[in-house]
Amino acid sequence: MKFNYIGIPTTERFGREIVRLEVVLPSLLLLYGVASLAHFAHNAEYLTAYPGLPGWLTRSHVYMAWLCVTTLGVLGYLLFRSQHRGVGFCLLAGYALLGLDGLAHYTRAPIRAHTVAMNFTIWFEVAAAASVLLALGGIAVAHRRCRPKPESRHLSSLPVGSVNDRCS
Repeated sequence: MKFNYIGIPTTERFGREIVRLEVVLPSLLLLYGVASLAHFAHNAEYLTAYPGLPGWLTRSHVYMAWLCVTTLGVLGYLLFRSQHRGVGFCLLAGYALLGLDGLAHYTRAPIRAHTVAMNFTIWFEVAAAASVLLALGGIAVAHRRCRPKPESRHLSSLPVGSVNDRCS
């Protein structure tokens, strides 16, 4: 039986899939971080121009919200790269899902009520967040295909030389 670099039984094919997705994930997260900053900064600087936003919302509220969302992503990534992969994975998924929240602008006013720049920053953030979600989904599927059989949850319980049928 072969094991990937984090100790999960795998075949070459799924092992390469996991590694490839995990190698590209930091770039996708960085792209999403830039897109998120662009959208939040545009939101903050042109707050009064955005149709339908509440009057109590200020520039500092918008930047604080971005800082909180980004902190969630950074914490998720650090945990994902450490011994707390499951928690980190969930935080990263939550972080990426928050990137879809920009679509809520269209519940307050139709697309045509927003400027080209507004629409661009909204859709840039949504597309970047969706790419992170797709990568996380791919990682989850590849890990699921290469996990031990349900009756042998822990790697230490696998007999030496056993074959994991789920990865064949």
